[in-house]
Amino acid sequence: MGARIPVNLLSIGGSDPSGASGIQGDVRTLGALGASCATAVTAVTAQNTGSFGGSEPVSPGMIGGQIRSVLADVRVSGIKIGMVWDEDGMEAVRRAVSGAGVPVVADPVARSTTGGRLTRDPAAYARILAPVSDIMTPNLEEARAMTGTGDPARAAGRLLRMGARGVIVTGVRRGGSVRDLVFGGGRSEVAGGALRGAFRGAGGVHSAALLHALASGDGPAAAARRAWRVARDAIVHRHRPGAGLPVADAGAAARTLGEAARSLAATDWMHSLIPECQTNFVYGIRPKGPSDVLGIEGRMVRAGRSVIMAGAIRYGGSAHVARALVAASSVYPSIRSAMNVRYGAAAAGRAGLVVAHYDRGEEPPGTGSSVSWGVEAAASRSPRRPDAVCHAGAHGKEPMMIILGTSPADVAAKAALIHKYRAAGRGP
Repeated sequence: MGARIPVNLLSIGGSDPSGASGIQGDVRTLGALGASCATAVTAVTAQNTGSFGGSEPVSPGMIGGQIRSVLADVRVSGIKIGMVWDEDGMEAVRRAVSGAGVPVVADPVARSTTGGRLTRDPAAYARILAPVSDIMTPNLEEARAMTGTGDPARAAGRLLRMGARGVIVTGVRRGGSVRDLVFGGGRSEVAGGALRGAFRGAGGVHSAALLHALASGDGPAAAARRAWRVARDAIVHRHRPGAGLPVADAGAAARTLGEAARSLAATDWMHSLIPECQTNFVYGIRPKGPSDVLGIEGRMVRAGRSVIMAGAIRYGGSAHVARALVAASSVYPSIRSAMNVRYGAAAAGRAGLVVAHYDRGEEPPGTGSSVSWGVEAAASRSPRRPDAVCHAGAHGKEPMMIILGTSPADVAAKAALIHKYRAAGRGP
C-alpha cells in the first residue's frame, strides 16, 4: 500500500506456521503497509487455519537476546508485543524494550481463534507489560481476563492505572454495530456495522496497522481510525488458504486497486482519458473520509502516449477523488471505487451509462469542498445509481467526469466503454 516514509518495525510474538497470525501475520500486514518488519519469537506454535496443536515457549534469555540484537542494529520506529506465554518471558520483553524511545503497542492475545491458550496468566501480562505500552489493544474477553471486569471503561481504567498510556478495547458489540473504544488522553470511538462470520488474523492486522500509524506520526485517535479501516478492509477481503477459517488479508484491497490501475495503464488508449490535472483511481468501502480511501499517492500521469503510476497506493493517497467517492457512497453505499477522467458526458450517455450532472455555479457559499457538494447533489438527484458524475467546468476550472463503480474492475470497464464511444466519434 505504500508508506510516506519507510519505517522499520519490530514484532515480538509467537510463530504461527500457517501464516495467519503471529509474527508471520505481522510481516505480511506491515509489508502491505510499506514497512519493514523485524521479528523476535517468544513461542513456537503448531496450528493451522482450523486447529491448534500446542505451543512451546522460547527461553527468556533467547527472547531478550533477539530483541536486543535487533535494537542494537536496526533503527526501529515502533515495537509490537503480541503473544508471550509466561511471566519470565514477559519480564524479558519488558527489560529489552524499556527505554527504546519508540511507540510500543501491546496486543494481549490470550487465546487463538482456533482454541489454544496463548498466555498462561493474562493478569501478569497486564501487570508486567502495561508500563512499557503506549497503547494496549485487548478485545473485551482479553480485557476481562487481564483486569477482572467486563466493563470496557473500567477495564481500560485499570490498565491505565497499571501504566499503559492508552487502551483500545476492540470489537465491542452494541446492537448491529461493533466499536473500538479508545481511552487515555480523552475518550473516542470508531464504529461500523458488524461483519458476519469467523476468521483468523484480524486482531493482529489491527494492532500491526495501529503501530504503523503511530510510527508514521498519527496521534492515538487518528491511528485508531486508520487501524480500524485496515482491519475492516482485511476482513472484507479475507481469503481461505486452507480447509479451516478464512484469513484476514491486509494487502488484498490495495492489490485489487493496483491490478485495475495497471491494466488501464497498459492499454494504448488510457492516455487519451487523462485530464490536465491527471487522474487518480480510488477504492474504499463505505468510507467516512479521504483517510479511509485507498488512492495512488502520485496519481496516474500522462507521459506522451504512455501512462505512469507515479506513486504508491496508500490510504489517504487521494484528496479530490477520494472526497468524490465519500460523497457518492453516502448516497449509494454500493459505490466503492472512482476515477476522474476527461469530460465525456455524451460518450458515456451513448454507451448506456447513467450520467449525473452538477453546476458549480449553483454551489452554495461557504461550501467546504466543491467536489463533495457537487457529487452528493448530483447523486441525490439521480433516480438510479450513477455510473459517472460530470460538471462542465467554470472559470479557471477544467470540465471533469468522475467514473463511479462497485469495484475498481467495474470502473475500469466503464472507462473502456467511454473510450470506445469517444473513439468512434459518437461523443466528446
